[in-house]
Amino acid sequence: YRGEGQYRSALETLEQAAANLSQTPQAARATERMREIFQELFLGGAADSMPPVKALALYEDFRELTPPGEKGNDLIAKLADRLVDVDLLGRAAALLDGQVRNRLSGKAKAATGTRLASIHLLNRSPEKAVNALEISRADNVPPDLRRKRRQLRARALLKAGRPNAALAPLTGDTSAEAHRLRAKIHADKGDWSKATDSLAKLLPDKPEGGEALSPEAADKVLRQAVAMTMADDSRGLRQLREHYGEAMAQTKRADTFRMLTSDDTSDPGQVNDQLAQVQRARTFVDGFLSDLRQQASLGE
Repeated sequence: YRGEGQYRSALETLEQAAANLSQTPQAARATERMREIFQELFLGGAADSMPPVKALALYEDFRELTPPGEKGNDLIAKLADRLVDVDLLGRAAALLDGQVRNRLSGKAKAATGTRLASIHLLNRSPEKAVNALEISRADNVPPDLRRKRRQLRARALLKAGRPNAALAPLTGDTSAEAHRLRAKIHADKGDWSKATDSLAKLLPDKPEGGEALSPEAADKVLRQAVAMTMADDSRGLRQLREHYGEAMAQTKRADTFRMLTSDDTSDPGQVNDQLAQVQRARTFVDGFLSDLRQQASLGE
């Protein structure tokens, strides 16, 4: 069975042999062979060719064969990663939840809890994300991971409809991600003036010698133009145009930036159309979904 890739039949046959030959050396050998095949499946890569749902079902039926320690943790993490890849987020979360509650401690618990919270957010379950961060608290967490957990908590609280509470975890955080997140929170609250204050800290330097802005830098400038437009900050828009107009004119965002920063407001409908276009393109939404999926994956 194993030679033909029929792993379930192989495991079931060995399981039956162990039961029928209990209290004998053959039973112990059959059980050990089951462990070897199980690890071959989930650590050696044999299960990679299986559909993820089939691999999960096989794991759940024989989960008692999961090795202890780091090997077992790696096995579960790899299986959860495959489930995330095919958007079986609830199944992936259930696997990692068991790890956080029953198997892990210290930094590993905090890191896996962070990943679990990310999966819950992808699955549109912000309250579960907050809970995942709570149950995975640990001492001596590295500063980078601690900052990531606070930012994720802020995201979850915002998604849960608690924008005021979402600001608290960001206290003292001066990272670029924290400024982007504060801008998002203020924008969701409709406080566009504070959103522009946060986005201003992310603006790039003005290119020298008439060079164009990079696509990433152009998006930062455009986000500020959107926020200033929503805040009705005509003075700020004029200064933004004077500072970045030449550099933005050479980017793919040129037309939208020119429309948003123009002194000609005779056609507000046209401005609204441009804003709608920006929102549809997720220009203002700071790449959060992409970042979150990376964080939920095994590589993060």
